[in-house]
Amino acid sequence: MKQPIAHELLHNGEFMQVLGLTNYSHWEKAADMRRCIYEQKSVADELLQFALRRIERFAHVGATDKLYDSVESAAASLQLSLDDLGYGAGEASSANIEKARTLTWEEAMKAGERPMSPADSTDDSSMYGTEAPTDPADIHQLAMDARRKREDVSERQKAWNHAVQSQADQTVLRALRGELNAARAELHEAQELLVGARSEEMEQRKLAEQEASGEDKRLSVSLGDEFQRCANRAQSRNKDRKKNSLLNLRLNDYRQVYFSKEDRKAIPDALIQELRAMNALDVQLHKRALELLAEKRRQHEAQGKLLRLQQQKGNSSDAANSSSSSSSRQQRHTRGNSQLDAA
Repeated sequence: MKQPIAHELLHNGEFMQVLGLTNYSHWEKAADMRRCIYEQKSVADELLQFALRRIERFAHVGATDKLYDSVESAAASLQLSLDDLGYGAGEASSANIEKARTLTWEEAMKAGERPMSPADSTDDSSMYGTEAPTDPADIHQLAMDARRKREDVSERQKAWNHAVQSQADQTVLRALRGELNAARAELHEAQELLVGARSEEMEQRKLAEQEASGEDKRLSVSLGDEFQRCANRAQSRNKDRKKNSLLNLRLNDYRQVYFSKEDRKAIPDALIQELRAMNALDVQLHKRALELLAEKRRQHEAQGKLLRLQQQKGNSSDAANSSSSSSSRQQRHTRGNSQLDAA
């Protein structure tokens, strides 16, 4: 946590993002400004006040640790009903917002009611037109990479088996075991990339066929249910990434590194407080963001616009939203501020 790269990429990342000063910034002096923030407290304090004022003007403020509260509030702000059917492609895709960045939000929403016709496109129709931008060569390359990594795992497995049978030294066994685990993790990642690329290609072709036929993109489930399905899938992928990342972490003696909820609870309080001190700008910005979210939800509740997401079984990312709810839309309207007060 004290490495320079941690300061560059992790610490106070929320604060840097609000100000546009992350390592992704196109401003050539962003890195100098980041260093100045850490070296001069007066500069950090002034920019923190600027960041706090900036989020006050945001149309919507949410927080990952209040994901369900945030989504419910965002839907109310956009006047989207969580009970209505979801769509297979959003307004950004249909309206080509990436292409027409000069559109206002109202214009983009109107354009999103129907796909742009080919006549509306320019020369770069291959990128923004109705044809799916597939690249078989990339998928072929991913398949070849997965095959090579599978062969590598097979060879390392043979080496490990031979070492065990010949009763090799424990140091050699630990080294071979570490290399085998790393190769397996690389194979798993390569297979995930290949499966993802094939799924994306199939989805692009399906959407292209829908565009060409004018088929309605409405899904068979509600917007709220589709969000939860998407959120659960993302959470599952994150768990897999974490597992694979830990497989590549080994100590000097090639022992694997494990990190569980129990390990997290064992982190000394002094270390946690030090981390919070190092991310003091984020802590203050996050606190204000939660206040703004609570205020907006109270407004939506008073206006009768706020609908609850019906949490699916096994979804624990935002326990505050797991209060009882009914399938009836009227019963799903919020009825109090008790959850917000508790938050």
